[in-house]
Amino acid sequence: MKKLAVLSAVFAPFLLLSGCAKHGDTIKIGVAVPLTGPQAAIGKDVANAVMLAAEEFNAKTRQGLKIEIVVCDDQSQVKEAVNVANKLAADPDCYAVVGHLVSGCSLPASGIYNNAGLTMITPSSTNPQITLRGLKNVFRTCPVDDVLGSGAGEYAAKKLHKKSFAILHDKTAYGQGVAEEFRKSVLASSGKVLSFDGVSQGEMDYSAVLTKIKELKPEVLYFGGMYPEGALIAKQMSSLNLKCLLLAADGLYVPEYIRLAEKAAEGTIITFVAPPYEKVSSAKAFVERFNEKYGEVKIYAPYAYDAANIIINAIAKGVNEGGLNKLSRAKVSENVSKTAKYPGVTGEITFDAKGDVLGKRVYFYKVENGKFVWLQ
Repeated sequence: MKKLAVLSAVFAPFLLLSGCAKHGDTIKIGVAVPLTGPQAAIGKDVANAVMLAAEEFNAKTRQGLKIEIVVCDDQSQVKEAVNVANKLAADPDCYAVVGHLVSGCSLPASGIYNNAGLTMITPSSTNPQITLRGLKNVFRTCPVDDVLGSGAGEYAAKKLHKKSFAILHDKTAYGQGVAEEFRKSVLASSGKVLSFDGVSQGEMDYSAVLTKIKELKPEVLYFGGMYPEGALIAKQMSSLNLKCLLLAADGLYVPEYIRLAEKAAEGTIITFVAPPYEKVSSAKAFVERFNEKYGEVKIYAPYAYDAANIIINAIAKGVNEGGLNKLSRAKVSENVSKTAKYPGVTGEITFDAKGDVLGKRVYFYKVENGKFVWLQ
């Protein structure tokens, strides 16, 4: 397993604490994200958001408990995600994990965390199966595929009045999952699905499948996947003169998509789960702090920030109720499960019985003049 050097922040919970921790004075929160590979830009953003939450918590206290934020690189690869999960689960000082980034990693890792009683909150994995398996210590601050995929399908069919669709996905739990929900939605709206194909991550040429799609003459090409593949698809659509709307899931809602696709990105419509963060009153202060410290907020940093704070609050509550010597993973998980009307930067957060967040919806952005423009 590749791992970033341990990042530490010393802080105490909101109320005065007493007692000694079972394994010393250190409580760890793990962060499991890609720090290398094509999705590293998003992963580093998530890690920075968790660090910011810890640092702010520390600044509000006088002395006490030491918390280490342990950031691990899963490379967005299943094998590495399993290695990371086993390492964090085996550490008795680790009480919760923020991660993983993609559903394909969260699915196997969540089983490992569940067996170890370790709380996991993913800020970005949207596959429904993550929370449909009855794992009581698994949560997410983002919505699920049926919100993203079905919302995009309804928008294309009813708002844009499109009738014919080609669908591509990257064969991952996330990409295929959201693409399947999109297909269900357009079919329910009497749309015609002309093709449904998978492409492999990391390939350098998608011209064969795009040529086939061109012959079908769809009005919309929907892509469920991440920005490296999305950018290549956009550029090859342009070179093949494939003239249809490129509609994509939130894996493309990062500046790197526009940078990689260049002019071919123009006109792409992309779904996301929030309006521009600078326009969300609950997020403005976070955006200012994050931008000052780390640069521009990317896709899932606010959701990771909320996940980290929910975990920190759960730890603080457990220690305040029973002291450090009685704090357990089970208590942290129990406190997280009771989260209701938490005032997060992404909005009010309440977890349902499955661990999903209630009340999320989908928003739409169009690439215009090299920028994401919110379609209100």
